[in-house]
Amino acid sequence: MKYIKYLKIFVLVAVGSLFAACSDDNSNTNTNECTVGFENTAITVNETDRYVNLPINVSGLRNGNVRLEIGTAPVGNNGAVEGEDYKITDKTLNLNTDSSSTATINVELQLLDNNEVDGDRTMTISIINAEGAEITTAQTTITIEDNDDVLYERFFGTWILTATDVLNGGTISKEITISGPTNANSPHYENRLYATSTNLLNQEETFNWDFLWTYDEASNTGTLSFVCTSPIGNITYTDQNTGEEATTQASWYGMSGTTDGTTIEMSTVYVGQWSISDDGVTPSTISFANNTNDLGIAALSANLLACRYSNITLTKK
Repeated sequence: MKYIKYLKIFVLVAVGSLFAACSDDNSNTNTNECTVGFENTAITVNETDRYVNLPINVSGLRNGNVRLEIGTAPVGNNGAVEGEDYKITDKTLNLNTDSSSTATINVELQLLDNNEVDGDRTMTISIINAEGAEITTAQTTITIEDNDDVLYERFFGTWILTATDVLNGGTISKEITISGPTNANSPHYENRLYATSTNLLNQEETFNWDFLWTYDEASNTGTLSFVCTSPIGNITYTDQNTGEEATTQASWYGMSGTTDGTTIEMSTVYVGQWSISDDGVTPSTISFANNTNDLGIAALSANLLACRYSNITLTKK
């Protein structure tokens, strides 16, 4: 949602402005005994994790501000490169005066997913300077696991769902997040994927549903199918009998008929098709165009049709 992005930008600008205002006044720098150090000397993350917080522990009473500068460096022949494999949200961290003897401040790591089989990558993140504190554990080593050497896990990440809005006209475009189990012993591994969407119906609602995932190695093709009829979350509506606002569970359903007389079909899946290219590149687009019916969200208990879509496509962000 746009206002979240604006809020984040405002916070960063505000923090930057605050630092600019106080950094010129050295008298505000902490003079008490204080130490700072990474909580972990090594951590492993997956490139689909998107955002990871790396805690720095702060010990000692502070009678002034503490300012930390963060640096990064690749490790080894296949080191993680800043700007290609990850980003650091803010490399300057500020702690204000506090009567508490312990605190934690996080380095926010943004992981950049791709569709390439490039192996695990490693880098170090270091506290390269500390004003108002002594550095103890100055460095942590981060290993980013490549999810692309496992075909199933390449589908993890952010996708854009686009479709024709059959009821209202026009086209919808909504972001969904796809994840799944990474443990090969899970019964859903290489079988189901988990999808989450927010504000699909513009009600600030959150929906969660499963996709069935299949792959035929002989033809290098597969399917990704909406699981229909299972509850995905609650929707809000106005009760026609009482005129009051109410909520009810909704599900995906196959749909057919005219817009004035939609027929709800009790089919269990809505199938999308994909294929792997000859050079092994994961599909960036999954089409559901081969279905003869539409797909929509309905709450049968309330006789409510929330949406109906055709020409559905998923595109990897």
